[in-house]
Amino acid sequence: MKGHLKILVCIGLLFSSIQFVNAQETEGKKKVNGFRFGLGLEAALPLGNLDSYVAGGGLTARFTKGIAPGLDLTFIGGGIGLVPEDVNNANVDTKASIFIPVKAGLRIMAGKTFYLTGEAGITFTKVYGVTSVTVTQGGATINKGFVNDKVFTYAPGAGLRFGSFDLGARYEGYEGGGLAALRIGLDF
Repeated sequence: MKGHLKILVCIGLLFSSIQFVNAQETEGKKKVNGFRFGLGLEAALPLGNLDSYVAGGGLTARFTKGIAPGLDLTFIGGGIGLVPEDVNNANVDTKASIFIPVKAGLRIMAGKTFYLTGEAGITFTKVYGVTSVTVTQGGATINKGFVNDKVFTYAPGAGLRFGSFDLGARYEGYEGGGLAALRIGLDF
């Protein structure tokens, strides 16, 4: 799977380089984007150490500010809920979890509609698990509940913009795992 991902990333980078060079030839005609706000629906496929989850979904808000022709600064926030394989399994600690990413990054327009993004930030996690263990003479009591944490997040991606409509895909990486995410959104 990793080998296929590397090949797809290389092909995407090659295609975007060609598009970026073509875009540079007409750069004098481009304007710098102003401030924009966008909302998006997210669908996510957990990978790596998140494989005890089946799927995820959520909402994101994205703020963009043009800093050069074809180059935008981005700020992203939102929430993604993850659904485990078996919600009713009492023997597995995995229950529904919530990830709240807060990221900043860049979006490079590599043509009229195609773009590349790179984002980094922190994801606040609320994961169901063991919160404490109390040992008594008769045995141990295990308390379970949601555990709050935060992890470094990086997210390379690509997408298509058609006016206000946006369709993007990215890999959102965390320590040991990540999400393959698809975003459908509107910019205002």
